[in-house]
Amino acid sequence: MTHSKTPCSENMPIELLPALRLNELLAPFVVCMSFATYYVEAKRAEALFNDICGLRQNRSVKSMAKSSSLRIVGGLSTAETGDWPWQASLQYNNIHRCGATLISNTWLVSAAHCFRDMSHPQKWTATFGALLKPPALKRSVKTIIIHEKYRYPQHDYDIALVQLTKQVEFTSSIHRVCLPEPSQTFPYNIYAVITGWGALTNDGPTPNVLQEATVKLIDSDTCNREEVYDGDITPRMLCAGYLEGGVDACQGDSGGPLATPDSRMMWYLVGIVSWGDDCAKPNKPGVYTRVTYFRRLSVPPFGVRRRPAPLGFGPALRVGASGEAPRGPSLLLPTPFLPLSPGGAEASIATLGRCGGILHRLGSASGNPGQPAVISRKSHCIMAADSMEIDDALYSRQRYVLGDTAMQKMAQSHVFLSGIGGLGVEIAKNIILAGVKALTVHDTKQCTKWDLGINFFIHEDDIASQKNRAEATLHRIAELNPYVHVAASTVPLDETTDLSFLKQYQCVILTEVNLLLQKKINDFCHAQQPPIKFISADVYGICSRLFCDFGDEFEVLDTTGEEPKEIFISNITQSNPGIVTCLENHPHRLETGQFLTFREVNGMLCLNGSTHQITVVSPYSFSIGDTSDMEPYLHGGIAVQVKTPKMLYFERLEKQLTNPLCLVADFSKPEAPLQTHVAMLALNHFQENFGRGPNIGCLQDAEEMLKIAMSISETLENKPQVDENVVKWLSRTAQGFLAPLAAAVGGVASQEVLKAVTGKFSPLQQWLYIDMLDIVTPLEKMGSEEFLPRGDRYDALRVCIGDALCQKLHGLNVFLVGCGAIGCEMLKNFALLGVGTGQDKGLVTITDPDLIEKSNLNRQFLFRPHHIQKPKSYTAAEATLNINPHLKIDSYINKVCPATENTYSDEFYTKQDVIVTALDNVEARRYIDSRCVANLRPLIDSGTMGTKGHTEVIVPHLTESYNSHRDPPEEEIPFCTLKSFPAAIEHTIQWARDKFESLFSHKPSLFNKFWQTYPSAEEVLQRIQSGESLEGCFHVIKTLSRRPRSWTQCVELARVKFEKYFSHKALQLLHSFPLDTRLKDGSLFWQSPKRPPFPVKFEVSDPLHYGFIVSAAKLFATVYCIPVTEKDLSEETILKIISAVKVPEFRPSNKVVQTDETARKPDHIAISSEDERNAIFQLEKSILSNEALESDLKMKPISFEKDDDSNGHIDFITAASNLRAKMYNIEPADRFKTKRIAGKIIPAIATATAAVSGLVALELIKVVGGYSAAAYKNCFLNLAIPIMVFTETAEVRRTEIRNGISFTIWDRWTIYGKEDFTLLDFINAVREKYGIEPTMVVQGVKMLYVPVMPGHIKRLKLTMQKLVKPSADKKYVDLTISFAPEIDGEEDLPGPPVRYYFVQEDN
Repeated sequence: MTHSKTPCSENMPIELLPALRLNELLAPFVVCMSFATYYVEAKRAEALFNDICGLRQNRSVKSMAKSSSLRIVGGLSTAETGDWPWQASLQYNNIHRCGATLISNTWLVSAAHCFRDMSHPQKWTATFGALLKPPALKRSVKTIIIHEKYRYPQHDYDIALVQLTKQVEFTSSIHRVCLPEPSQTFPYNIYAVITGWGALTNDGPTPNVLQEATVKLIDSDTCNREEVYDGDITPRMLCAGYLEGGVDACQGDSGGPLATPDSRMMWYLVGIVSWGDDCAKPNKPGVYTRVTYFRRLSVPPFGVRRRPAPLGFGPALRVGASGEAPRGPSLLLPTPFLPLSPGGAEASIATLGRCGGILHRLGSASGNPGQPAVISRKSHCIMAADSMEIDDALYSRQRYVLGDTAMQKMAQSHVFLSGIGGLGVEIAKNIILAGVKALTVHDTKQCTKWDLGINFFIHEDDIASQKNRAEATLHRIAELNPYVHVAASTVPLDETTDLSFLKQYQCVILTEVNLLLQKKINDFCHAQQPPIKFISADVYGICSRLFCDFGDEFEVLDTTGEEPKEIFISNITQSNPGIVTCLENHPHRLETGQFLTFREVNGMLCLNGSTHQITVVSPYSFSIGDTSDMEPYLHGGIAVQVKTPKMLYFERLEKQLTNPLCLVADFSKPEAPLQTHVAMLALNHFQENFGRGPNIGCLQDAEEMLKIAMSISETLENKPQVDENVVKWLSRTAQGFLAPLAAAVGGVASQEVLKAVTGKFSPLQQWLYIDMLDIVTPLEKMGSEEFLPRGDRYDALRVCIGDALCQKLHGLNVFLVGCGAIGCEMLKNFALLGVGTGQDKGLVTITDPDLIEKSNLNRQFLFRPHHIQKPKSYTAAEATLNINPHLKIDSYINKVCPATENTYSDEFYTKQDVIVTALDNVEARRYIDSRCVANLRPLIDSGTMGTKGHTEVIVPHLTESYNSHRDPPEEEIPFCTLKSFPAAIEHTIQWARDKFESLFSHKPSLFNKFWQTYPSAEEVLQRIQSGESLEGCFHVIKTLSRRPRSWTQCVELARVKFEKYFSHKALQLLHSFPLDTRLKDGSLFWQSPKRPPFPVKFEVSDPLHYGFIVSAAKLFATVYCIPVTEKDLSEETILKIISAVKVPEFRPSNKVVQTDETARKPDHIAISSEDERNAIFQLEKSILSNEALESDLKMKPISFEKDDDSNGHIDFITAASNLRAKMYNIEPADRFKTKRIAGKIIPAIATATAAVSGLVALELIKVVGGYSAAAYKNCFLNLAIPIMVFTETAEVRRTEIRNGISFTIWDRWTIYGKEDFTLLDFINAVREKYGIEPTMVVQGVKMLYVPVMPGHIKRLKLTMQKLVKPSADKKYVDLTISFAPEIDGEEDLPGPPVRYYFVQEDN
């Protein structure tokens, strides 16, 4: 069966977490989880694991390979308990009739034909478990829902839903499958698994034990061939099995699941067993209901018949007279089955103000603007702000993450941080970049050589001068943000210290502080009114912990930071409760308990402006309370989600030590947080008892710590089991420090600081533990001397991973693509790890084509204001050498793309040990991934979007590649919506953006290109007069004839455009479709989501109208190279010009208005003969009036630039968008929101970037160590919720050709030729070397040999040199080959890439 992605329990809020690739929301993986943060006590750990859809405990995709290899009749194997936890048996009068699939805790999905003649729900039961008798669990059936289009004995729409009378409690052996997204595709020829209790042979007996078999998905074209099912396969169906027969579903399997796993081993429901011709016959594969089809459609009550009483049930499989089993109708899935939106909870109702922003002091005490305040030794001086303003150029990307309200709160906050070691400096960096008002860094230790490997702001001279760590780093961290006041304190902080000085801070962060002092400071902070938010964080060797206490009560204003949802309404019932239904194909993605407010409702007018708490009924409907006394609903209406604050409750550290609430990061090890909690408490007690930490590699100390851990476990409420391995390795490495682990934890901790001072996002409750046991476990056999210090900057690292692995890192050749935010963080990690510092080997190569902008400084911490407009790569390299001068680094400033393969050649890649991408677009990732696969290089990819981030490890021969999975394409706004029927502000912004491109970029570029081809107007006139057709001449001549030649004419043109866009357009639409226009079914044309436009009357006193004229006129002046003076821009001049403009009157046309949402924008618009004659006339006129001179035949195209506020680009788009919004009565957007949407800005914040880069560096260590596949972890995180999920990498799939010949994406066949080697020689060489003869040979997109193509047989005698035509320096060519199918008429079988060398290489 196959797996599909989606929803979760109907009574549990669920979030769809996209695989975060930059610019792609759903990136490498999708995870279903609760919006509420997952916290685990020991008793709940397994339950939380079971809440995730599609997981099979202790099982993997290997079972598919095993069962697929059987290939015997039936091809089945017996399943074990818990193998297929979503499988259910539907029983009529306690006799098994059909299978079903659990998709929530109260709903099953099955086949409609199962219920054809057995229609009483009360006679049906559902059982769970691998055995029919006795079952593990049994439930009665409450409701059966059959798709309204199912008509027996037809096979189409064969889908039904079954509601249980009582919820199913999820366990490791009973829980739901995942459902796929509507746009999700499952490639043909992939394996899927079918399960059921159906007959083992046609008309055979029913087994008592669940059976499983593996099949392949078969494309519909093949299945519709005459000899197969002769056109019977509809878009609602899919085929799976083998054309040779042998493996199939059979009688009694109907309604059961066909499922397949994704790369994270989460299983998705691809199909539902529906029908077939007998069982396992050749050319008669099984036919299944295609689940993704019904995820596209509307949901109950649309398209579904709800029958509480008898339904038409059908017998098990195999009922038709022809021997075919009935194929039933498809059902639309109700609410619990569909995934809720990303972020899940309500989005903010706060409006992003144009002039709001972060508040900052402009000058320091000395009066020097921008100078950080440096505080003298032993002082705690925090200065008040003199004046406040926002610096959007610096904070723009972060503002889109936090919002202005949070930014303002943050800019008034004072934070105290104790401990400026490796973890402390990470936290300091991140919160200074974020922009708190003031930070005091406290430390009492002196700089040592040890610090060089953990603190990137401590240098060699700090050690020589024996500086205090806080003082040494002060000026360097203060440089990160001139708006933040940074002070240093070196006074002792111990059990005798008067803690009253902490009252001036809103948040206190402790690192490297003993546990007794942590408890004392926490008690003090918790007792204050309001409480001082308390955070403690530690990294000891391979283990880390983070603790948060924000007081007895902490109000969160925005739990997720997601945009509030807007739902277009199609109907509201007059009932109690009233049911609100949203538009078809637009699920609301809401949750029960959320609040909505209504507007623009016609009929039930009293709803407008009111707020209601909702109860979800289905993915397309919800109830809002009693509407029976309201007026009848007519049409239209929008429901807008309302953000409501949430109160959270925290316990003190003292109490949490014995009964911790932990966030689970790795669901394969739900018990790990508590085990690490015990181990780290044992370490704290060891330190207290002996006044030191355990010695490196000391077995006696490890044994002592284990004893302490055992006794501590007994004192905890849950009495967790002690993991001796964790305790042993923590003891062995506790004196060491993993800088990348500190980067990851520091990123999370920094985000918690921002939550503490802003109330934005859900804080951690209350512990996070991350361990790196995967790194050290393979080092078990190394002697303790491997981990002992050597007296250099890498001693802290060496304690954790040993000297041999350190040396491998030093000799590493790594290629880093991108020097943005993640790139800067990665270079810092490289420097601390000593990557590329080996004497004989080792080099870091970096490239980035971009220059540094001011907005980069908020996250890309290696850059400073004086670096603006300098190349990122060169600057980053220089800054990295300040961290570690021994690093060897080579910088480039070009893109990595096909055009630069001379630079980044195969030879270049083969010299690299690993490639790390830090990119912001998918296509570049895909290209680099293809180059890594071709050259067998490991790749580590990562990306962030706001608080979300992902990492992905790709290792040759072990894992799938980045290109192995494709995310669904981004939805496009239909052309007719943009052009005529906008319904949301996003539509008007995109329209304005398109207008900008058309007016100021596209048309000027075409104009220049035309006149470069035809250098004179006279020549063009002569050609068109002679009847020659010149492409684009009509539009070019029109532009030339209307070309403004003065500032006055630019203003006049802008005024005419205003009338055309915002008045005449509305009048034309109302002419074509009057307000009372009705459709064929009698419904109004102008009803939601279509909004009737109303012409905007120009008012020069309206700032929006005036702003459009000015911004448009300035851009016209730029494009037409017209100088503009200050006087021209004066209000007096512009008003005078506008008052004299003669605006053309509206004249309705009969032009057809496109209303089809599927129609695309036409590539070319036909030119009439009248237009051609007019063009000739206009060109003649321009020539005669000397307005077609050489200078007139040039324009200056404008490239859109979102971050330069002086260029007027965003001003024009904001004005144009809001005027169009006003015309259609759409809520306008401020400049800030418009800039984000029009500029496609990816929200970004330093906290997520730091966390992601740390996780990448940890995986880098494993890659360098050559670890096994099980050690590698991909990660998805969302620091806002917060959530962090580690998953194993996807095992590489092997493609079977035949006769035992197979390959993976990492395999490459090699053939060596010679000068006279022919194509036939090549084909024979492949056959002789690999045992199979290719029937097709392709080079890139060039077909070298396809037997069915004319003339290709003759090519067999041609030499490879002649066919390929290589350049003189080309030694080889990569070819693609295919093989003949085993059955005539089937598609050719794909083969691995073949590298053909033109001559034999020297050994």
